[in-house]
Amino acid sequence: MPTLDDLEAYCQQTDRTLFQAAALILGEGRDLGVDEASEAAGLAMGLTRALRVFRDPGGRPLYLPRDLLERHGVPVEEARARREGPGLRAALAELRALAERRLLDAEQALARAPEAVAPAFVPLGVVRLDLRSLARRESLPFAP
Repeated sequence: MPTLDDLEAYCQQTDRTLFQAAALILGEGRDLGVDEASEAAGLAMGLTRALRVFRDPGGRPLYLPRDLLERHGVPVEEARARREGPGLRAALAELRALAERRLLDAEQALARAPEAVAPAFVPLGVVRLDLRSLARRESLPFAP
């Protein structure tokens, strides 16, 4: 991903859409006003997935934004090689903090949403657990 904005746009096109579709199904086709919650939830889920995929590559593409890596002095080649260092740890921590803020935004928006759509956002529980796990492993990002 060239920039963090590009990564967030990708999350909007993928994860946000899933939350919106689930909410529409639960609302029996009616728009129940959960755009803000869907947007924040999609960002939280997508950013968290980018972190998980990076830490457990398995030949998957690199979703960490180039501008984020550069801001922390990490060449893209180093990130692709998954070479651990202080710059990479700082970049991962920044992305995790952003995902946590988006999750908090989603939770706040959901507090104002109709209860009928709550099941659409159940996957956010896994996001919260993933972010906690990533925070615990922050100093050793590639430890099993």
